Amino acid sequence: MHLRTLVSIVLLAALTLLIAGCGGQPDASEEAPSSQPAQESTDRIAPETEAEAIDQPETPAPTDEAPADLVATMNGRPLFRDDLDRELQAVLTQYAQIYAQFGQDLRALIAGAAGRELQLNLELEALNRLAGREVLLEEAEKRGIDVTDADVDERFAELYEEFLAGRDMTEEEFEAYIVSVGGTMDEFFSSSKRSVREQLIVAGLQDDVVGPIELTDDDVATFFEENRANYEEEEQLRASHILVDTQTQAEAVAERLQAGEDFAALAQELSTCPSGASGGDLGWFVRGQMVAPFEEAAFALEDGETSGIVKTEFGFHIILRTGYKEEVSPELDEILDEVSTDAEASAVEEAFRTWYQGVYDAADVEIVDPLLAAITLRNEDPAGGLAALEQLLDDDRVDDPYLPYLLGVAYEEIRQQAVSEKTTLQEGDVSDPEVAAQIADLERRIEEATARAIEFYTLALEATDGDETVRDRLMIVEALAMQTPSQTAP
Repeated sequence: MHLRTLVSIVLLAALTLLIAGCGGQPDASEEAPSSQPAQESTDRIAPETEAEAIDQPETPAPTDEAPADLVATMNGRPLFRDDLDRELQAVLTQYAQIYAQFGQDLRALIAGAAGRELQLNLELEALNRLAGREVLLEEAEKRGIDVTDADVDERFAELYEEFLAGRDMTEEEFEAYIVSVGGTMDEFFSSSKRSVREQLIVAGLQDDVVGPIELTDDDVATFFEENRANYEEEEQLRASHILVDTQTQAEAVAERLQAGEDFAALAQELSTCPSGASGGDLGWFVRGQMVAPFEEAAFALEDGETSGIVKTEFGFHIILRTGYKEEVSPELDEILDEVSTDAEASAVEEAFRTWYQGVYDAADVEIVDPLLAAITLRNEDPAGGLAALEQLLDDDRVDDPYLPYLLGVAYEEIRQQAVSEKTTLQEGDVSDPEVAAQIADLERRIEEATARAIEFYTLALEATDGDETVRDRLMIVEALAMQTPSQTAP
């Protein structure tokens, strides 16, 4: 086990901008994004996993009117729409992989009115990452950190060779794949080399900010105990099998094997399992991954030994054990060099993240894009954000058919909050004049919010050509509007 370095996945990350889902899979334990923005953290930039470096132009001289494609500034440095869109594609690719592990299609979740708020918050996450990149690049400029084209070319060549070798692909095969998904090798090389340049700059910045960290023996021992599971491996088995539907078929397979026929060839010919195409190979697995009868039979074999007929819920199997790895639980002195390297890398990374967080928090990030600015404000201050969204109805810069829907949702949330407060008051002494007045005020707010929600959902229905989600929300709120105040429910 080795901790990831800053540049270890640059090539894959750049590639994901061209081929959704072709990069390394994210950890399934990562939380999928909600319609609200992520908590403030250094994950907004995650230098070791950034998808692509952006060569930013110099800050333009101030003008009375911002360029149309300017979305934000970071300490006065411009952040443009093209760069944000590129970063957004990386964010979407990342989350698409996460959602896929839970059986969900991100494209469906961000489609139409129902997905517009989620889409905007993903765009804000992309903007945070873009601003974070600018923080790092600005700091690198201040410190005179740069890399040469030769440095970039050399590192790119190393990563590209590792990438192809790791997938057992030739460059011609890879190019054919890139073309098949609508990309070009020029795009891939350009994107990847920008990414390599950025990662080398960040690595240089890290060295300048943190420098080498020397840990004591106790520090290394503590790190090992906290991360012991990362150095342990369960008992593993590798096996191939031939799966058929009936006992009679399995007996016929067994006879052919006894007669000396090749196991892999028979698996390709007869097995009903998808693994048959690869000679029945199931790869490495640990206890608990296979159904009990199969596992018991497989682990009872010796390497190279073939089982008898094993019946499971899937059919009848004949198993060939092809490899075995014992459980590994090393002590610190057995892997001291590896753990020391990992502990130092972890300490450097933590120190760099702490430094970065302080620099980012001190940065002046101003969102120029009016819709993103309003959504940001709404996430921080619902009332202020609502007012900002309403002002956008008369803003010629905003042409979003889902804006009325977002306003309808905002007013519906205000209604629900008022209903909740009213319900709480009604559980007390409603004969108290002060309580009665508060309830009356809440009923007025509920009525106003309901009317506004209906108004905006009606506008949204027209603007979105009858979006089904808008239609459903409108019908629900219209039904609620027909209730008397005493019938009001969340």
